[in-house]
Amino acid sequence: MAKQEEESKRLGARMIGMLSKLQRNSTPRDMTLSGIELGPIRAKILITNLVYNTSLSCLSMNRKLIEDEVGVDLARMLMLNKHVRKLELEGNKLGPKTAKAFGDVLRHSKTMKFIDLDNNLLTSDGDDMTGLQYFIEGLKENKSLLTLNMANNRLDDQMGKCFVEALEVNKTLIDFEFGFN
Repeated sequence: MAKQEEESKRLGARMIGMLSKLQRNSTPRDMTLSGIELGPIRAKILITNLVYNTSLSCLSMNRKLIEDEVGVDLARMLMLNKHVRKLELEGNKLGPKTAKAFGDVLRHSKTMKFIDLDNNLLTSDGDDMTGLQYFIEGLKENKSLLTLNMANNRLDDQMGKCFVEALEVNKTLIDFEFGFN
């Protein structure tokens, strides 16, 4: 038990140090959250501190069990923060609400270059395509994104056709991953 408490304190101290750097705009350009237990409350605190940060341009939040509510908050943060250019969210539990919110990001962002949404629940295992349809419409309007990873999201043939239509309109995307759907 003492070992677990010690580890928890160490992880908490790491989170506090990261938040301090975000507030002072002294983060490295790239930051990963590996080794940090996030959870919804810590994620919201992190996102709040990201809104006005100008030093961070790449954030990796892979395999953090992030769910839809936090995904929507991340999208809102990206609408305000024009310095984050790359966001890695592979292996989370992001759903249709996140897909819809990222559709807004794609519509309005002139700075996002890379989004990794591999292995999420963007369609609730194929039951809800509405958020992804909104995402695809945003992709059609986007003029900054270079790389998009949508692999492993249980997207059906119809969604594949919708992405093909979007790629016929979007002329900036040069790297698109759609495999294992």
